[in-house]
Amino acid sequence: MLGVFVFGSVHKNARALDAYVGFGFAVAVNAFFFGMEKYVTGEVWVAWRWYPLLGILVSFAVGGLMSVRHSQRAETVETRSESERTH
Repeated sequence: MLGVFVFGSVHKNARALDAYVGFGFAVAVNAFFFGMEKYVTGEVWVAWRWYPLLGILVSFAVGGLMSVRHSQRAETVETRSESERTH
């Protein structure tokens, strides 16, 4: 949740869906590492202290990629609406 909060505070063009998708991927990555350590290999791949930072990084990466897609679309819509007003 910390990653989603910081992501929403930093990225002004982001939408709620971007944050939700980023959070979902962060949970999936952390669950993957936890599951692999606990049930498959028995070895520690990532110390538990790094899970919050890993979640923040994944949230930023995935949410940032999603917000880039929305910001480009918003710019083209704004450009079209401005050109329609002038004509």
